[in-house]
Amino acid sequence: MELKVNIVTITKCTPKDKEPYTRIDYIATDKPCKSDKVKGFIVSFAFLPADAFEKLNKDLINNESVLLIDTVENPMNPMRPKSKIIGIKFKNETIDLL
Repeated sequence: MELKVNIVTITKCTPKDKEPYTRIDYIATDKPCKSDKVKGFIVSFAFLPADAFEKLNKDLINNESVLLIDTVENPMNPMRPKSKIIGIKFKNETIDLL
């Protein structure tokens, strides 16, 4: 699955007593929402492996890119699969996040 997004921030997180990770905040630009409770574009976030911070450059910020998303089995609830970002397409380049 692909999702058009505008990445707003890329943050390297190193919490105490936990594994480090990378967080990206983005605006989903595929379709604006129209409902009784939401109008506009969805603002969301995703957690990536720690080494993703080194792979992602500042040119991604505030430029349109495409998240490549795959579904994986959820060990906590096999009936409800999880989504995982496996890569980011930006201009003519694909950044592999596996």
